Amino acid sequence: MGDHGPSLRHLGRHSQGEAVESAVLENAIDHLRDDAEAAHEVIIALLAICKELPALNNVGV
Repeated sequence: MGDHGPSLRHLGRHSQGEAVESAVLENAIDHLRDDAEAAHEVIIALLAICKELPALNNVGV
């Protein structure tokens, strides 16, 4: 997951009616979508780890 600043600035400019090249806008959207998907995968993995934590308390007992 990377820096969202440039992508958000491009989207902000576009939403305020400023001209933004379509390729730049598409890249900004793709960047944010990729980061959202990566964040989702991390959250799913963390939830799976949290489910298993109680079982770890019984290891070695």
